[in-house]
Amino acid sequence: MTKEHLFSNIDRGAKEGPQITLNDTLLLGSMLEYLRFASKNGHEVGEKDEKKILGTLSKVETTLETTNINSQLVGRVSQVKKEIEEKHERSDSLDLKLKNELERKSVTWLNLLRQELAEENRISAADTGILAAEKLLDSPDNLFSDRVWGWLDDMPRNDLKESCRSIAVGNPISSVMLSLRAVEYCLQEWHEQETGEELDASWGSILNAMISYHISDEKEDGSLQEQLSGLPPVLSNLYYLKEKRNEVNHPKKSPSLQEGQRTLMIAVGTITEIYNEQVETQSIKIDGSAVEVKMDAESDSEIIMDIIDQLSSGVGNSVAKSRIYNIAIDSGFSEREVKNAIHDLLMDGYIYEPSDDKVTPI
Repeated sequence: MTKEHLFSNIDRGAKEGPQITLNDTLLLGSMLEYLRFASKNGHEVGEKDEKKILGTLSKVETTLETTNINSQLVGRVSQVKKEIEEKHERSDSLDLKLKNELERKSVTWLNLLRQELAEENRISAADTGILAAEKLLDSPDNLFSDRVWGWLDDMPRNDLKESCRSIAVGNPISSVMLSLRAVEYCLQEWHEQETGEELDASWGSILNAMISYHISDEKEDGSLQEQLSGLPPVLSNLYYLKEKRNEVNHPKKSPSLQEGQRTLMIAVGTITEIYNEQVETQSIKIDGSAVEVKMDAESDSEIIMDIIDQLSSGVGNSVAKSRIYNIAIDSGFSEREVKNAIHDLLMDGYIYEPSDDKVTPI
């Protein structure tokens, strides 16, 4: 039987019943693996309520019957279970024919279940409130601007992706730990860039080193308020997140889903602020000359306006949009971000369009 034929009759419609969960799918997978192992190694048949062959078949059948997935496995498992009940006592091992049949079928069932779950998309995402579950699962990069996401290394990117997936499936502990690990990675990178030193130390030690680094000599003998006044604001967020990580590591405290969401968003904002601290200016080529463009502005529009000003060489000179796009994209922007920034500048009255392909600063 071909794979195409094997899966050709899957019922796409859902039936009434509780939504199948991730725990259900993990349990089903482990039970089917057990059946393959148990039949191969001559385990006892047992009773329906025992964790042996017959009991496991009953549990697979019940799990599939009581959830809303329309699975072909139900009938197939029931048929094998009935055949075993008719031929064997609880203390028996399976005869050779049934032993080989169950070993073979358990592998087929596992593949069939995997295909059904993949195609049916039955596993529901948690209600994440303001964070859209589907976007978190499919496009976690949308939480950042394209230039910040492009700046991140693979390790924090992967941690943030997994953090988003954890939130989407209702696992706030995992989400918090992963998002904070991404922040810690960025903190270490920032410290290395600022000080020129690699520091293999705890979050708290690196944070203290950054605070000491940013306190100027003339403020060292001043009051605490005077010392803190010149520090980058992002250090406050980093201190808060450090305390949050200590809470998560406590064995008797667990964050709620809302706390997980909030921590993820604070982590996103903190990483963006670290980016702004690290990439204050960027040297770009305009007409063959290197020009410094401020990359730590509060909005994309401010950065694009800076590029337009550099290109126009003064108020009243028009700039081709194509040049703005080329330079901005080379600086890490996406085409969508440039388009939105130009639109905002037009709406706010900073530029106007003398023609469809040009803009002029006002």
